[in-house]
Amino acid sequence: SDEADITAMCYSYARSLTNFMGNVQEDIRQVEEKLKKLYELDMKLAPLFSGITSGAVVGGIVGSAIGGWFASKANERIDKSVKQNKKGLFGW
Repeated sequence: SDEADITAMCYSYARSLTNFMGNVQEDIRQVEEKLKKLYELDMKLAPLFSGITSGAVVGGIVGSAIGGWFASKANERIDKSVKQNKKGLFGW
């Protein structure tokens, strides 16, 4: 029946969304690890640049790099999701 098909599609998309969110959480965890490593590097480099605001410089570079990386990952996942679900969110 149509109701059973719609219910099945909703469960399928809920599962897909759950998997997608798990992937996003993993991406966030990886970004947090990279930020931690960059922070540690910044703390080691800070004494070398005591006259310069190294934190601001490194922070700007890191922010730009991570923003671009995260955006590209999100686009990859969205493209993959769209290709898998060519009919649209509910197959209509």
